[in-house]
Amino acid sequence: MSTRTFPAVERSLIVDVAPDWAFTFFTEKIGDWWPLEEYSMFASSGRGRPDQIVFESGIGGRVFERLGDEVCVWGEVHVWEPPHRVAFSWRTNPEWPDLTDVEITFTPEGSGTRVRLRHTGWERLGDRAEAAHASYAGGWGEVLARYEATIQT
Repeated sequence: MSTRTFPAVERSLIVDVAPDWAFTFFTEKIGDWWPLEEYSMFASSGRGRPDQIVFESGIGGRVFERLGDEVCVWGEVHVWEPPHRVAFSWRTNPEWPDLTDVEITFTPEGSGTRVRLRHTGWERLGDRAEAAHASYAGGWGEVLARYEATIQT
């Protein structure tokens, strides 16, 4: 465990839809917008684009990708409060020694919804923490830009 502390990676955006659809699109429709070509365990290991990404609903639900009969689990849901909040563990690198935590809130703002992502727990990654934190600081921005662009169409 690292003795250094790392700030949360935080991203926020406003989408022009109601919170219930913003939540549903993020979770149930994740396969419609997640950039699997760039952000997937199978793709990053050179095995190709996964066939599917799934975000199972409810506490204990898994977030995972599938390629043929193989599954790579990214995390497990530990807070499920539709349409306001979802939180889950996260490990998309099999070399990470531990899990990190992601929380996403969906709050009405004007005629749309503010979507806030907060990713914490970097210290648990030991000597991999700094590189992982830096990678996700940029990566979440790219992933959420894809979410925003796709939900608006």
